[in-house]
Amino acid sequence: MRVDIIKDKHSMRSLIDIYKKTPTATRLAVAVACIISAVGIFVAASVYRTSLSDLLIVERKNLLSVEGQATHELARIFSDSEETASVLASQESVARFLSSGFPKRDIPAILRMFTSFNVNNNYSAIYLLNKEGTALISTDPTFINQNYSFRKYYKDAIAGRAGLQMAIGITSKLPGYYFSAPVYDADKSIIGVMVMKRSPAFVEALIADYMQGKFSVKLMLTDELGVVIASNKQERIYHSMGRVQPVNTEKIINEARFPGMEITPLQYDGVQDVIESYSAPVTLDVNDTVGDGPEVHGIAKVDGFPFFFVHEIDLRDIEKVAMNEAMFLGLLTVIASLLVALMIALMVRSTFRAISKVIDSVVRISEGNFKERLGEDGSVELNALSVAFNSMVERLDDLYSSMEEKIKVATANITARAQEAEYQRQVIAETKKVVELENAKHTAILESIDNAVAVIDRESKIVFANKSAGRLFGINIDDFVGFSVYKLIKTIRTPEGVEIPKNNILGRAMRAVPALVERLSLELNNGKIISVLMIASPFSQGGEVRGFVAVLRDVAEEEKFEEIRSGFISIAAHQLRGPLTAIKWFGEMLAEGIGGKLKPKQADLALEINNAAERMSELVNTLLQTARVETGRVKVLPIFLNPVAVVKEVSKSLEFLKKQTKQKIEIVSSLPAKTALLMDRDFLMLVLQNLISNALHYSPKGSTTTVTLFEHGDVVECQIKDNGIGIPRESQNEIFNKFYRARNAIRLVPEGSGIGLSLAKMLVEGWGGRIWFESEENKGAIFKFTIPKKGMEPTEGDVRLSAE
Repeated sequence: MRVDIIKDKHSMRSLIDIYKKTPTATRLAVAVACIISAVGIFVAASVYRTSLSDLLIVERKNLLSVEGQATHELARIFSDSEETASVLASQESVARFLSSGFPKRDIPAILRMFTSFNVNNNYSAIYLLNKEGTALISTDPTFINQNYSFRKYYKDAIAGRAGLQMAIGITSKLPGYYFSAPVYDADKSIIGVMVMKRSPAFVEALIADYMQGKFSVKLMLTDELGVVIASNKQERIYHSMGRVQPVNTEKIINEARFPGMEITPLQYDGVQDVIESYSAPVTLDVNDTVGDGPEVHGIAKVDGFPFFFVHEIDLRDIEKVAMNEAMFLGLLTVIASLLVALMIALMVRSTFRAISKVIDSVVRISEGNFKERLGEDGSVELNALSVAFNSMVERLDDLYSSMEEKIKVATANITARAQEAEYQRQVIAETKKVVELENAKHTAILESIDNAVAVIDRESKIVFANKSAGRLFGINIDDFVGFSVYKLIKTIRTPEGVEIPKNNILGRAMRAVPALVERLSLELNNGKIISVLMIASPFSQGGEVRGFVAVLRDVAEEEKFEEIRSGFISIAAHQLRGPLTAIKWFGEMLAEGIGGKLKPKQADLALEINNAAERMSELVNTLLQTARVETGRVKVLPIFLNPVAVVKEVSKSLEFLKKQTKQKIEIVSSLPAKTALLMDRDFLMLVLQNLISNALHYSPKGSTTTVTLFEHGDVVECQIKDNGIGIPRESQNEIFNKFYRARNAIRLVPEGSGIGLSLAKMLVEGWGGRIWFESEENKGAIFKFTIPKKGMEPTEGDVRLSAE
């Protein structure tokens, strides 16, 4: 034991002696290399931890982002196919075929129509099922007479919903996506189901598009039961993500989704649980016992459809990337430390040798030996130092004599530099003046604009506002620049008084292309309320939207003018009533022979005067009613009315017109007999009179106008269908505009006013309903409007709608 201690002490002394004998340059180089290596190892470890953490965060975000894009794209494709199935189901020839007992003569025409809808051969089969689920017509003959009533897509459609199901075909034995839609007859009863089968190729192509990335991934599409129906890993298809609940297993068997297959689970019970209780897109850490490693799974639902994207990344791939980055950095650090250590050793050794020689020579010179000169040993550093030192000694005597000249030269250099600096200062000042002038010019232009102009940034802060904005808001606008616009504006409403969230308007203004145009009512925090027309357009910087520029125009004067205009129409209509009444009386008196017996031609002219006065009176009444509605003066007194009874009353009031045109009015209603809606009688009567009389005026003699009433959710819908001249395509966007008439309507009925439809639209929208139409020129029109089941609210007013 003692011998070992002695040996250890001897070894320690040997190490100390070696250290003392080691040159300072070598010791310094070794120390620097050790420090750099230690720092490098620490940095590499930190980089590994940070890189791994950052990569995990980024890849989780990427998972959700990629899945968001994929689910959005797949939802769009599904929606397009659903829409195609719905459009095909709504074809009149399909409903006629099902309603008329399946005549074989119609089958070829329907098959041609099916084929015309199969754009790009996207659908492997298009077929029509009767109400019992049996295929009557199909582009694939093997489907005909097969019954598919057990399929989920059939059950959804026969219940009145659009259906979508992925399953393996019983007949074709091939997988596909089945899109179904109900087929209705004229009474809105379901009489069959339209089915379009799409091959899985579009899903496989979508998965291939989203397989790009730094890491190897597994992308799976599952149904709502967690069964994998598409994947870039074929061995996973037709397996469930985890254990399937017994009730779902029974559903798979009953619906024959995967006939002849046993759906066995993979090892992802956690993913299966997320799918069965899905609420929002998530990422999930999973320990894959089969794959022997941790994984990250991203789960996202396809919006509006019973499918889920599952995106899987192996954490070992991420760890490898992080480790490679750390090892690369560590290797660079080791190499750098060795190079630095070597350079330091060489530099210090050379420097120390040169310094030793300089010290020896300086000591001899300090002892009075001014003949001493530094020698040259061949090194660049020492040679330069020797030359400089020897030159210094030689020129020491000349220093004072040349000092004044050197001072002059230095002063001249300083002066030249000062002049250059002054020149640069002047250039900067001139540039600043130009910029300030341009800014002042732009500000003056904005300040000279009468309309309010404001620049709002993406944080909703006011960056700039001109003086017109201050005048519009009744404030000192400079007090609000730099603050949130919410400090100025309390609430934003539509002209009708409906409040709009402020973030909604500001967000749409920054996304508007080319510009957002809105008419708004602004309530300011100072209590002032202003009506404005806002035109807002976003501005960008560096390719990124930074905010928007808003131009606001006060429209209070316009509203006042509109009120004056409506008032003028009301007064003018009132004033016209008296002369029109007199004209009618005198016309009737002439026609009755009170002023003397008239000749037949004179009697016809008197009758024409009376008819023209009657039409003019109707126009005046319509103008007066329109003015009352526009100015909000109409009193609303709702009572409980049976809409079918009101339609019958309107039909009776049009008896003369029906006899004149030899037309009929047919009323079809699926409403309960005791249906009663809380409505103002005048409002409902006037809308029905305008729409039904239009149908009679513009339809051929002997035709039938059909009025249909039925429930649709929380509204009652009324449809007026005629067989008349229809509405040309170029007129359809303007048909509800005041005084507008289509060209074909003017030719048929020259004396029309073009006011009735605009008044009907105002009345329907006033009670909270919706009015629209479907029409094609020379093929009639269907005007539709809705009545909320909750009815109308009573309102105060000066006069009733039908008041004389």
